[in-house]
Amino acid sequence: MIKKTLICLNEDLSFLENYFKNVFFEGNSKIACDFIYDKVAFDRKKQAIENNTYDAIVVLCEITWEGHTSAQLWGIELVQQELCLNPHIFTPVLFVSLFSQAQILQREPHKKIIAAYALGYHFIQLPIATKDDMNRFYNMERVGTLEKEDAYHFASRKAMVQAIRHDVKNTPESIEISRQRLLKLLETAAEGYQQRAEEIKTKMGASPLTVEDIIAICNEIEPWFVDEYIRSSSSEEGSTPPKNYKVLFLEDEKNLLDNLKIEAKGKIEIIHSTQTSEALKRIKQDESNEIKVVVVDFRIWDKPEDYYNQRMLEPQGYRFIEKMVAMGHYCVFIVLSELPKMFQHRISSLSPILIVPENKQLVLSTAEQRANFIQKLHYWAADTEERLKVNAFGSEKLFEFYKWLLMRKEALEKIDDEAKNLIDNFKEIIGGDVGRIYEAKNFIGFPIFEEAYNNSKTEWNLNEKPLSDDEYIDNWCKSVINRNNNRENKGNLDEEIKQVLDIEKDNDVKNFYNLIPKRLREKIGYNFSDEQREKIVKIQKGKDKRTIDFEEDKTTFIIKLIIRRFAIYLYYWFEKNNFKDKRITKLNLFLQEGKIHKNATDYPKNPDNRITSKCLYLTHKQGKKQGDKKGKDIKSLQDIALTFEEVIFFKNKEPDLYNKIK
Repeated sequence: MIKKTLICLNEDLSFLENYFKNVFFEGNSKIACDFIYDKVAFDRKKQAIENNTYDAIVVLCEITWEGHTSAQLWGIELVQQELCLNPHIFTPVLFVSLFSQAQILQREPHKKIIAAYALGYHFIQLPIATKDDMNRFYNMERVGTLEKEDAYHFASRKAMVQAIRHDVKNTPESIEISRQRLLKLLETAAEGYQQRAEEIKTKMGASPLTVEDIIAICNEIEPWFVDEYIRSSSSEEGSTPPKNYKVLFLEDEKNLLDNLKIEAKGKIEIIHSTQTSEALKRIKQDESNEIKVVVVDFRIWDKPEDYYNQRMLEPQGYRFIEKMVAMGHYCVFIVLSELPKMFQHRISSLSPILIVPENKQLVLSTAEQRANFIQKLHYWAADTEERLKVNAFGSEKLFEFYKWLLMRKEALEKIDDEAKNLIDNFKEIIGGDVGRIYEAKNFIGFPIFEEAYNNSKTEWNLNEKPLSDDEYIDNWCKSVINRNNNRENKGNLDEEIKQVLDIEKDNDVKNFYNLIPKRLREKIGYNFSDEQREKIVKIQKGKDKRTIDFEEDKTTFIIKLIIRRFAIYLYYWFEKNNFKDKRITKLNLFLQEGKIHKNATDYPKNPDNRITSKCLYLTHKQGKKQGDKKGKDIKSLQDIALTFEEVIFFKNKEPDLYNKIK
């Protein structure tokens, strides 16, 4: 529901304030309006916009700020550059103009953002707004994360080129529209490309164009434009230097990244592995999850430079990604490949893991493209670091599980959708009557009391699967080979082998080193005696961690995360409606019985709050102090530790709640 709007007009139109309040908004006193009349005032409001102070922003297309003329329709560019490309702004926008949408797009085809209502950008022609137009405006919500990413294609010049290439059809009208859009974009080319831009413009006017001509022009000029969406404020003068993040590349060509490594110094540290097994070893060593972005070529050869003698001996890049995820290492995966796009998308769609595709030839083609790619890598790494900052569960095992779950796109969508459905269902049942919370009959059939949700209200039992004796022995044999090859603590290793085999001579140890690799290669187990097996298992149990069976617990954990978001919303609802005492107790009672008590005396002195503490792991953001048996009590919404994804969820779906926690 739109309650507070920021309206951007020209100074000579200040008389329109009454028009907007009394005519445009039909005298709706519930809508508060802030009016601004220049770019300086707009810049002062930017922080408030980022903080979701406004439910909507109304912008006059014919704004004449900073010397622009009304004919330039600069208000649209203001939105494109200042709002749409700002990754922190999710506020919907209404464009208003004295021209119709068709008139604007005939003159300025690259400003099609005014037609993107589904992405959070509405258009109304003044003064003839219809009832349907106004209803659409009143129903506008915060821009979703996917819509935000999609809308970027209507604002970034690079993305506009990509969109033209995608949209052009083999009809005279489509080709002419694409030609007009390209002409407008060529006018904005940087100084170093202006001569070539003029040559292309001349060519475009000299003879009729085909679809192939349009695509060829798009391919040529796309590298000219920087990807504005991910431009970093850290590059501004006087700002703190950007953090140097680690990025792992699995790329079989040894020298392909030489230029990128040099140009990335001080921004990202590139770790280059040419083999899948080597890359997996790097990941295993990264116990603190310092590698937050992994760039993978799907196709891995052992000798890519020697066509006639190369062999495909290593697991391919897509299998490497799956192995990494199974290890619980959380990062952003980027595919950098020259394989056909359809194959890349096919592999990505078959995988349950979130994968970002990039064009290998394009991103490494020029210094400008490499700089743009480095900036993207830094952005993704910083975003990943934000997601990993807060262990909102107060449990390392749960946090490892959560990171594993985050890379499964279907799970994330299910959590978002079902949590939103629960909240909306609750709002519908309550309506405007807070008192309905006191009677369980009002919540008969509420989803959290169905059988599918029962496990969400039981104490968490994260299943650990111990290794079998054969697995311990196999791991020990492999560790002997690795430690022998690396000559790591050789003396200690020799003694360990002597202890297991009950031998004394160094020559017998040497024979054992030679025998183990052969046995493993041929998949023939070493004939250890029962006593030797027992010794190995005892040694290896101290080294190997028991594996967590994430797959077995996945369904239960997803449901718990759905209920957890609803519980956070319900706590906010209690606070908002002035339930001052025992909010956590009330929350637990509702999750158990679908009601709360009206009288404080009906609550036990020592309430059972295990659902929030042991099942949903709602914890205080300050965590436990060393030596404390329990963490601090939650006394307000701001006390609750939230995951990064929960913050984004409430920012997009429940902005009033978000405004309380930001």
